[in-house]
Amino acid sequence: IDVCETVLTANPHELRPGEPAYNPTLDVVKMPALTDFQSREHYYLTYFHELSHWTGHPNRLDRIEPSKFGDEKYSREELVAEMSACFLSAHCGIIMEELVENSAAYLQSWIAMLNGDARLLMTAASAAQRAADFLLAPLGTQQESPQSDTVEQTESTA
Repeated sequence: IDVCETVLTANPHELRPGEPAYNPTLDVVKMPALTDFQSREHYYLTYFHELSHWTGHPNRLDRIEPSKFGDEKYSREELVAEMSACFLSAHCGIIMEELVENSAAYLQSWIAMLNGDARLLMTAASAAQRAADFLLAPLGTQQESPQSDTVEQTESTA
């Protein structure tokens, strides 16, 4: 999807093959091949999630804090990355019911880890918007979508 590729290439990050992950110590994003995903849309949502983690590095938005899986800091960062990925996907015109449902379930699991604390949710949403804006800034399109006023749904292709 050309507009997604434009976002990725506008943000110079090191990409290595592997399971989807961001390693803040090495400042490396890992992603499997596009062909390993159910669809292009799933691939880009996942890539945007990992790239959103990448924005938290101290040389960028300085958001990543040492944490352990499932603790408050880890949960908040997962919320930030997933919300930012959703913002970026919508910006690129990727709106699929299945992806929306998957992201909602993923977000709900991390919100539960935060015991439904609305303050933490709002903090994460604000950080997610900053992450998305950071990734879109090189394109000069932080607020405006490259799509027309009516965003069309993309077709899922396996």
